[in-house]
Amino acid sequence: MRGVRSGNGHRLLVLLLGILFPAVGPAAPGAHRYPTVSLTFDDTHASHRWVAEVLHEAGMVATFYVNSPRVGEPDYLDVDDLLAIEALGHEVGGHTLRHVELEDLDEKEVVREICDDREALLSMGLNVRAFAYPRNSFGPTTLRVVEECGYLSARTAEGITAPNDCPSCPRTEAIPPPNPFRIRALPSYRKEWGFPVLRDAIEAGDPEGWLVVFHDVCDAPCTKYDYAILRDDFLNLVDWMRENGVRTRTVTQVILGLEPDEDGDGVGDEVDNCLDVPNSDQADSDGDGAGDACDPCPFAATDDADGDGIGDDVDNCPDTPNPDQADTDGDGAGDACDPCPFAATDDADGDGICDDVDNCLTAPNPDQADSDGDGIGDACDPRPVRDQPEPPSAKAPAPRSALANSGCSSGAGAEFSILGLLAVLHALRRRPRHGGAQPFSVLHDDAPAAGGGATSFWA
Repeated sequence: MRGVRSGNGHRLLVLLLGILFPAVGPAAPGAHRYPTVSLTFDDTHASHRWVAEVLHEAGMVATFYVNSPRVGEPDYLDVDDLLAIEALGHEVGGHTLRHVELEDLDEKEVVREICDDREALLSMGLNVRAFAYPRNSFGPTTLRVVEECGYLSARTAEGITAPNDCPSCPRTEAIPPPNPFRIRALPSYRKEWGFPVLRDAIEAGDPEGWLVVFHDVCDAPCTKYDYAILRDDFLNLVDWMRENGVRTRTVTQVILGLEPDEDGDGVGDEVDNCLDVPNSDQADSDGDGAGDACDPCPFAATDDADGDGIGDDVDNCPDTPNPDQADTDGDGAGDACDPCPFAATDDADGDGICDDVDNCLTAPNPDQADSDGDGIGDACDPRPVRDQPEPPSAKAPAPRSALANSGCSSGAGAEFSILGLLAVLHALRRRPRHGGAQPFSVLHDDAPAAGGGATSFWA
C-alpha cells in the first residue's frame, strides 16, 4: 500500500496533538476539558531549537523528528542543539537518512534509511524511540521495518479531519492507537490556516487525541514554504494552550501511557512537587506544595510574604520589606518592623516607652513624668520632688520681714528699721532719772514725711 504524498515534496514540520487522558482547564467561566496535546516537529530545522525553548518556558514538551545526515549542516540543528532539546524534557525521533519516499525503495534500502538513521542518532547520545514517515510515504514493508529497527511508534500525516480535507475522518487518534506504526495525523498544516484553525481544532477535540502537521516556523510574509506556520501564530497557539491549561506529552509518553518526568527523578510531572529539580523523596518541609529541592524558602510556608527577596524562614521582618535585614539593636527584629530599633529589650516594663528613651526602665510610667527634672521618672525616683530650704533657727535673728509682721509696726506693712532700733536704744540711755513714765516718739527712718509712720514708747 502506498501512503498519500504530502506537500509535493516539501519538507514537513509536524505538530502532533495526541491525547493521553482529558486535561482540565483552569477554573474560569466557560472552562472545559481539553485533550492532552503532543507536539511534533520534522526535518531537523535550526528553528526547532527556538521552538524547544519557547515550549519549555511554557511548561510544554514536544517530539522533534531528525534526519541524522543533516545534523550540523547549515540551517539545521547540530548535536549540541539536539542534546539541549532532550535536556529540556523534549524527545528526539528518527526521520530517515535522506528524507526520501520509502515506498519507492526496495526493502534493503528501506532498512538502511530507517535503521542506519536510528543508529546514527543513538551514537550521538540521543534516546530515539519514535519515527515519522518522510513525505507521508509508507506501506506494509515500512511499517514492519520501523518496528524491527527498534522504534516504538511511527507517525503519518493523514487520517484526521482538517479544513477542506477528509470531513469523514475522526477528529482525533485513539489512545492507544489501533496501529502504533501508523499513527493518524492531520494533513500538512498550511500557513493560511492560522492560529484560529488550530485553536478550534483543540476545542473541538475529544479525549482521544489528534495530530497537526506543520512545515517550518517562519516570520511573515514567509514566502519560502506554504507548509510553514507563522511565528506569531505559533506563539499565539502556545499562549492560548498555556492559558487554558492544555497539557502536552511527547509521542512516546502517549504510546507507553507514561507521565512526563522532566527532571528524571522517577516522579511524574503530574504529581512532582519539583518539576525541574530531581527530588525523588518529594520532601516538603513547610507543606506549601513546593518540594524542598526547589523551594527558595523550604522551611517557610509563605516563602516571602513581604516580597523583599528574603525567605520568611530567615527574614527578621517577615511582613515588612527590609532587604538589608538591618537590626541595629541585635534583638532579632529588623529595624523596619522593630518598635524599638535601638533597644535590645524593647520595652522591659511594658509601658509602651522604648527602653532606649524610657526614664524608668523597671517601673511602668507611660506619661514619663519627672517632677524634679533630674532625668529619672517619678515612678522610679526615690525623691521625685526637689528638696525645700530648711526653716530658720530659733536663735537666728529674724529678718526684717518677720519683724514687720510681728505686730511691732503701727502702720500696715511698715517695717522696723535698724536705724530706728538704734534711736530707741539711744533715747532710753539718755532718759531723765526721775519717776514717772514719759512718752516719747521716734520717727521711722524709712517712713514717709507725712501721714504717720511714728512709734510711741513709754519710759
